[in-house]
Amino acid sequence: MRQHFLPLLVVCFVGWLLYVNNVDASTEKSSRQQISQQVSAPKQSSLVITTVPKKQKPSVKEYVATHLENDIADAIACVEGFRANPYYSGVWCVGYGSGRYADGSVVTKYSHAVSRQEAKQCVIAHIRKYVDPVIDKNVRKKLSDGERIACAMFIYNVGDGAFEKSSFLRLINSGASAQECAQALALFNKAGGSVNATLQKRRWLEGAIFCGYITPCDIRKMSSVYHANLADLYNGSQLDYSHASIKKFLKHAS
Repeated sequence: MRQHFLPLLVVCFVGWLLYVNNVDASTEKSSRQQISQQVSAPKQSSLVITTVPKKQKPSVKEYVATHLENDIADAIACVEGFRANPYYSGVWCVGYGSGRYADGSVVTKYSHAVSRQEAKQCVIAHIRKYVDPVIDKNVRKKLSDGERIACAMFIYNVGDGAFEKSSFLRLINSGASAQECAQALALFNKAGGSVNATLQKRRWLEGAIFCGYITPCDIRKMSSVYHANLADLYNGSQLDYSHASIKKFLKHAS
């Protein structure tokens, strides 16, 4: 009996050893595969790349509103002069020659007075509604800041109809030089059929701004643009933009 049991026990023991070895080998192989996959797998970067949207170029309307409105209003205020109470100048005006308040209501003889800040807002409202659209509609070239300021000043004074029919606009659109365009402003120097010295000085200043000889910074330093002598600003009927002429104007205006 014992002789038959011993060989069976040996066989069972050998089988158990083989089983254990196979399990260990399988486990080791599986572990190696997992390690290999971990090593070969690409590492995920923690860096997050964000795309910055390209900054869009502002439209002409946006640029004027953010950069030029105050410069235009200051230039107009400089040549118009301030009156707090309504006054008659062909139509009833207030502040810096505005025929309407900032809310669009018409100025009358019995309208209320304004402060300088309120008057400036009246000018800006007028520019937005009655000046900028005229420039955008009629001018076919890109204007420099000075050119646009001068056009706005001119339209504010003579109106859209005169601007649209003017040789000044025609020269701008034809590609004439800034100096040639500025000389065309000298034609608009009459009031009531007669040459007016105030308008002559105003046209000289508009031309100087159009050409870039006088800047918004210069304008803000001026106390009056009408103290200069006409003889210093004109060479005959032509606007004089020599260095000496500009220097004399700035000296008298400050």
